[in-house]
Amino acid sequence: MRIFYDKCGLPIHLQSISGEDSFAGIIEGSPWIIQRHRYLKGCEINEQKKGVYVYGLDEIKQQIDTNDKHTDIWPPQERWTANLHAYLNTRVNGRYSLKLKWYQNQKDPFEYMALILSSIDFMSHAIFVEEMDED
Repeated sequence: MRIFYDKCGLPIHLQSISGEDSFAGIIEGSPWIIQRHRYLKGCEINEQKKGVYVYGLDEIKQQIDTNDKHTDIWPPQERWTANLHAYLNTRVNGRYSLKLKWYQNQKDPFEYMALILSSIDFMSHAIFVEEMDED
């Protein structure tokens, strides 16, 4: 299992990572509308879903505000999701968990995820998940 570190130096364990084409299924739309939808949906997720964090919304908002509605600059096509966890106390039967989501183009997702994690406080977005004893 790969280990990454957040901005506080907390070791973060990667449980799984997956990527997909974020344009799949889009029949019609403009770059501006796609970014606006991503921003609104991402804000909704960050506000309403505990333990899920969509990274990059400030950058998306800035692009929406500065780009013309008729821009031909397309947003990143790849959508990535990583399931991460951290253990703070080995005596506690559970872990802190976070589902991290982001968009990118043609970069190594592990390198980009390491960059994201090094810029955020994992604990401010994670939730505690109690684990059952197998005894």
